[in-house]
Amino acid sequence: MARDESLLIADGGSENTANLVTAAINKFEPKLVRRIARKEIKNSNTMIEIFFKMLKNNHLYHKSAKNRDDLAREIAFYVQQHNHIVPMRALGGSTPAEALNLSNIQSTFEIFSNKISERRALRILENRSGICQMCV
Repeated sequence: MARDESLLIADGGSENTANLVTAAINKFEPKLVRRIARKEIKNSNTMIEIFFKMLKNNHLYHKSAKNRDDLAREIAFYVQQHNHIVPMRALGGSTPAEALNLSNIQSTFEIFSNKISERRALRILENRSGICQMCV
């Protein structure tokens, strides 16, 4: 790829490969080079696609942004929450920001898994010990 080119990694969906999209990409200056993930290159944009899906389904679809500033504010809020507040199971219960700073994420994952197992066992015990008044 030349210095005056930028790389665009896209999946093979019709929204990325349609003739209108191809024509628009060809008009970019500096040149925009499209590569189809997992077909033309080994890399994939799966992680960012998942993030965008979460952003839309978990947050934006429940808001009504009236203008660009509202939309930018909602996106900034979600990104901050996603990176610093919401724990991720795939990261062993850490937030993405914490995972970047953890030296031993495996031990954190084990602690998180143990807590889940303990809470599940407690719920089962509570559910089995309770007597339903309708069943008495």
